[in-house]
Amino acid sequence: MCNPKLERWLHRIDVPTHIVWGEENRLIPPAYAQALKDLIAGSTVATVLGCAHLLHIEAPQLFAEQVSQFIQRVAS
Repeated sequence: MCNPKLERWLHRIDVPTHIVWGEENRLIPPAYAQALKDLIAGSTVATVLGCAHLLHIEAPQLFAEQVSQFIQRVAS
């Protein structure tokens, strides 16, 4: 991303993390989602088809479902 030192800090995240990314994101390409997943232990990634950078605006219902399912999964 824009912080060249970010990689060295992401390993410190020790809470459940779910990355929701738009497949058509041209601002920050989907490859970054996988790279973040690889740097955050135990994280998961969901790629939303047909969406770009503003998932919560482009597909608010899908985004909310992703977040809700993640919360339900980690709360159990």
